Amino acid sequence: MATCRVRFDFQTDLKGTLKYVRNIPRSLVMPNAQVMQRDPEYTKKFVAAIRPIMLEHEAACQTASNPKCQSCGSPTVKVLQT
Repeated sequence: MATCRVRFDFQTDLKGTLKYVRNIPRSLVMPNAQVMQRDPEYTKKFVAAIRPIMLEHEAACQTASNPKCQSCGSPTVKVLQT
């Protein structure tokens, strides 16, 4: 399977942007990717490729993020969003 390098930027409250570069399947990176998002099979493959990357960096992002919500002050529950 052909892959290509993709940069992931995670915006954090305390440490700015955490940047990582990972290989993902080339078939997920294409000019018509927005159109392909309507295809359930594409979405399934995209999530399968991205989820491990998100989980790999979740701890670093939590450490670099404010433990309290900037809006309401409640403890932060979810740090990573796509």
